[in-house]
Amino acid sequence: MEKLFKTCDLDLAAFLMLHDLKYVGVEKIKDQESNKTKIQMIFYDPRNIALDLNRIFIMSEQKKYREFLKFLLKEIHKELS
Repeated sequence: MEKLFKTCDLDLAAFLMLHDLKYVGVEKIKDQESNKTKIQMIFYDPRNIALDLNRIFIMSEQKKYREFLKFLLKEIHKELS
């Protein structure tokens, strides 16, 4: 059986690619809570390391950087609207 890892988190997806997980593709899914369509990115994870990389990413400087960047972009968009 193929070992696939799926995520809707674009930042995590890029992080996984930095760590050489092979990108397989995307798929549409229906979010159960909001009933909205979401996109999942799919990765081939033969060594079953994606969950560990997810934990590393959550604690990483890259994650903090992305959160700050998103916040600042929202502030800029508010000011320009």
